[in-house]
Amino acid sequence: RSRLLERYKRRARQLDHALLVWYLQGESCRDVPRSLQPWAEDILSAQSVSRLLQTVDEHLLAWRQRPLPSELVAVWLDGFSVKVRLKHKVRSYTILAALGRHPDGRWELLSFRLAESESERRWMELLHQMHRRGMRTELFIHDGAGGIAEALRWDYPMVRTQRCLIHKLSNILDAVVLENHRRTIKRDFWLIYNAATLTEAQERFHLFCRTWNHREPRAVHIARAD
Repeated sequence: RSRLLERYKRRARQLDHALLVWYLQGESCRDVPRSLQPWAEDILSAQSVSRLLQTVDEHLLAWRQRPLPSELVAVWLDGFSVKVRLKHKVRSYTILAALGRHPDGRWELLSFRLAESESERRWMELLHQMHRRGMRTELFIHDGAGGIAEALRWDYPMVRTQRCLIHKLSNILDAVVLENHRRTIKRDFWLIYNAATLTEAQERFHLFCRTWNHREPRAVHIARAD
């Protein structure tokens, strides 16, 4: 019995993984076996790569339809841009993603989808299917971009929301005029959110505004309004 291959298998799992990586980097079902022909000409064909991709599609479909947790502490919503090759053309898309935090500290990727933009409609579609699959949480955290806030009102109107601190700080720093102010502003920003009580946090925020209002007015404006 082979120690390299599983029973009734002609390829190692590592090779299947390499095939998927190759395909995701832009190679077609025909290009992959051609590229690997010197090493695996007897066990690879366009049909074998196609069957492997079909298996991945089946696993992905099952993952997308699984029940979702109903007692999450918080859910992070975010979108990021990717380049996708379709029919030999590269196009820009946005991946909308939801990441959940369990009460025991575990993280779980809840769902994601490819979209043309972060519009209210696309976020609403993602949130609606997660709600239908049972996802419940105490808090949503997002960057405020696109149509997230509006989309949340449909399926989760009573759930609290919070602005993502990383995105908020990034917006503040983008408005800083003098480079040598950035480090101190960043330090003062985190002092607000590391306060032990709400009253202390409010006092530190007011101090932040008074300290920087004349030197970096645009940054303070964003801190207040963003």
